[in-house]
Amino acid sequence: MKDVSGSRTQWAGFTELDVPIVKTLEGDVQARYDHYSDFGGTTNPKVSLRWQPTKSVLLRSSWGTGFLAPSLYQLFTPNITGVSGTGLSDPIRCPVTGNTGIDCRTQFPVLFGGNASLKPEESEQFTAGVVLEPIPGASLSVDYFKINLKNAITNGLAPAVILGDLGKYGGLITRGPVDPAFPNLPGPITQILQTYLNLGGEHIQGLDIDARYRMPEYNWGRVTFEINGTYYLRYDTQNTDGTWSGNIANEFGSAVTGVIPRWKHYATLTWERGPWSATVAQTFQGSYTDQNGVFVTGDPRTVGSMSLWDLSGTYTGIKNTKLTLGVKNLFDTNPPASNQASTFIGGFDPSYYDPRARFVYGSVNYKFK
Repeated sequence: MKDVSGSRTQWAGFTELDVPIVKTLEGDVQARYDHYSDFGGTTNPKVSLRWQPTKSVLLRSSWGTGFLAPSLYQLFTPNITGVSGTGLSDPIRCPVTGNTGIDCRTQFPVLFGGNASLKPEESEQFTAGVVLEPIPGASLSVDYFKINLKNAITNGLAPAVILGDLGKYGGLITRGPVDPAFPNLPGPITQILQTYLNLGGEHIQGLDIDARYRMPEYNWGRVTFEINGTYYLRYDTQNTDGTWSGNIANEFGSAVTGVIPRWKHYATLTWERGPWSATVAQTFQGSYTDQNGVFVTGDPRTVGSMSLWDLSGTYTGIKNTKLTLGVKNLFDTNPPASNQASTFIGGFDPSYYDPRARFVYGSVNYKFK
């Protein structure tokens, strides 16, 4: 096996200035400089404002940029040749040649590993939001966010996804010479690129929402409700040919972004009384348009929404000790069916669902003081 080595020297400097503009308005200015021996220097600022005109109203906003150099692993991992999963077909040649084992229902050579030509990821982000506290114990915050990412790094698209849309990903396929028997077709596939690559950019917009209410304490205890969720307004990704896919949330998106439900949240309802507490929690993700890969034809289908419930109880009546007993996925909910072809797991999308299903857990936490 060939020896591979890589190294870099990196140093950074950071400065921050907190600026009280007026009594209710303050600003914050930050700047970070990073220097990489292999990627040069980069300066990334961040500016934020915080205005609280009344005790119950807070307005906030920020803008900044980001930079992420490829890791040494992504750059220098040795390239190795393997084969794709079985049952794949060349969508251009197979319908014409019908050649099983070469163009149809076969495996194609793939190339894995690092890519020394990777570029750094660069980003620009903006946020603006409001926090309201209308009554004691209650708060509501809504924050708009916008992220533009350039040169997003991925460790390769699934061959089934690449073959499912050669218009977007055809640049990741290498072909041999044209077959004289089929002079009007491109040559047979000789390799599908699976190395790390800069897929392109991402444009993301959405809303982060957080609400909570803590009731007054009564003889029977106190109840607290919390919910935090994200609503995606858009999630666009750039293709290898430079075009953009309008992967508005509520769609599978791509093999890189995976599932992008328009709305997802995590909510809890907690009861507390003395050393006892119990929590019911819900994880919810909205429905989305399924992936339509090389094995699927016809109209797009919808993957149903998913709601998982957890239950846990805690006792802290023993000095320095916390006892917890809980159940994840209380109702043993199965994942919604999906025809995704981006992983070796079939029938559902593992990026959208935890395959462990229902399980019971317990823990004992003791603090030495």
